Amino acid sequence: MDLHSKVVGVTRQNHDGSDRQEIARGCRGGERLTLRREPDNPQDANAVAVFRANGEQVGYLSAGVAEQLAPLLDAGAPVTAEVSEVTGGTPDKPTYGVNIRIHDDNAPAAGAAPAVPPATPGRGSAGGGPADPKPRRPAPAPHARRGCLLCVAGLIGGLLTGMVLLAGAVRAAGQ
Repeated sequence: MDLHSKVVGVTRQNHDGSDRQEIARGCRGGERLTLRREPDNPQDANAVAVFRANGEQVGYLSAGVAEQLAPLLDAGAPVTAEVSEVTGGTPDKPTYGVNIRIHDDNAPAAGAAPAVPPATPGRGSAGGGPADPKPRRPAPAPHARRGCLLCVAGLIGGLLTGMVLLAGAVRAAGQ
C-alpha cells in the first residue's frame, strides 16, 4: 500500500497547548513521521495521530484513511509515513497544511496497484508531492470488502429462506 493523504486537525491546539499551525510550519518534505493509534479516542475508535520525530503532534489521519490503517497498525505492520509537502503560509492561503505519504513495507512489491493512485509528479513541491489539493478516499481494506460480501450473502440467504417458508405457509393454508 502506498497512498497520499492530508493531515487533518492542523488548525487545532494540542492537549499540551502547543499550536499545530506552528508545528506544521516547521515540517519539511521528506521528514519521517510517526503514526500512533488512539483506540480509546472518544471521537473515533480508529483514530491515528501523526507525530514528528521530536514528539510534536501535527494532527490526525482522516477517518477514512485511519479506518484502513488502524488494523495494520494494531497488527504491528511496518507502516511508514513522511511529509511530502507543506502547503499554505502565503498571503492568499495563510493556514498551513501537511500532505503525507504513507507506505506499508509489507505490501506486495512492484506491479501491485496502490490503494490510492499516486499524484501526478511536478504539480506539488520540488520533490514531486501530491497534485490533488483534496485527498481521495482510500479503497476499503480487503477484510472490509470481504465482510460486506458476507453480509450481502447472508441477507440473500435470509430472503430466500423467508420466501421458502412463506411459500410453504401459503401452500398449507390453501389445503
